[in-house]
Amino acid sequence: MARNDRPLRFADDFITMLCISILHGKGFWEMIRKRRDHALLGKACGLGLCLLVFASCADNGIPLRDLRGRIQGGSKRTAELVYETRNNVVALADNRRGALYAATSIGDVYKITDVNKGERIYRGLSGCEDNWTGLAIDRDGGLAANRCRDGRNTIVSISDSGEVKDLFPVPGRVVSMTSDSKGGIYIGTWTSEGNVSISLNPRSLAGAEFINGKIYVRQPGDPLAQLYDGAIPVCLGVSERDAFYASLWGQRGYFAPEKKTFGYVDPYRAYWLELSDKVRLVNFTDGKTRFDNSLIDSLSLFVIPDDDYLFGYGISKEGVGGFYLVEENRPPIRLLFQDQKYDKNVTALTLHNGVVYFGNVEGNIYRIK
Repeated sequence: MARNDRPLRFADDFITMLCISILHGKGFWEMIRKRRDHALLGKACGLGLCLLVFASCADNGIPLRDLRGRIQGGSKRTAELVYETRNNVVALADNRRGALYAATSIGDVYKITDVNKGERIYRGLSGCEDNWTGLAIDRDGGLAANRCRDGRNTIVSISDSGEVKDLFPVPGRVVSMTSDSKGGIYIGTWTSEGNVSISLNPRSLAGAEFINGKIYVRQPGDPLAQLYDGAIPVCLGVSERDAFYASLWGQRGYFAPEKKTFGYVDPYRAYWLELSDKVRLVNFTDGKTRFDNSLIDSLSLFVIPDDDYLFGYGISKEGVGGFYLVEENRPPIRLLFQDQKYDKNVTALTLHNGVVYFGNVEGNIYRIK
């Protein structure tokens, strides 16, 4: 064998013995001790371990649990471009089986499996007027979304081959969607009675005689059930313990804007601009309002892996927009990027394999590193 082929032989020898020891229940190091060519095996072990370590340490982004500490320490992060679409990314969902789904403002739906590896599985996901696109995952890892059917919102399933199947209708206009690990699908909606006036720059709610938000839940095998009636549920989220949370804006009833300046960072949800400083986060699993003294304004996107903190997109009380770590009874801390262009005009957010992924108006999907 040529000298340049020896490293491959060393690694192959190492991995072969490791596999044999696992399959047959034999001690790996005992096998090594019994081998006569200790020098060869020593080199194989060293190189093999390096190869295994290298393979297992691919930089796929920083897990949010680790990112939390980096944010607390003031570390500046970067973001990696994972996938590019042609239009505003308006929704993301992790299927918990290695794939990330994304929907765009023109109704294209993508399945993404790795950096620059994805395919469009559906086009033409149309919503009713004054509705927002939501994505959720059923208990088998399949994709669910809202679609306008005969002027009414219907939750549909979309297969990876693009087959669409109606699941159930939802009353009202859809604002947000999410799902839990058991396949329960949560839908936030809003309705209005009487006249509604709209501002044009940006397009936002300027007044209403009566508005109210509702949250519905559909657990597998159960009928659709109303969970909440009140403020506008602009964003929904579920923790790893399946606790269900909602970012609630404003309140039900008559609405007229105050004479003040309002701010927003999520242009896709600018419709609720003048409710953006009246936000509560509620844990519907235990019925408690959370982060009363530390919540940011305009919380239009959030993920909440554990019940003691969240990572959200919005505006600080000082008027600075971006990503923030929010913890109970502590001032929110902004995530600092090496290039702050990354936290501009973000329109979708999710956790995928424990890492934060987000999409923006340019059609780009990033993960934080």
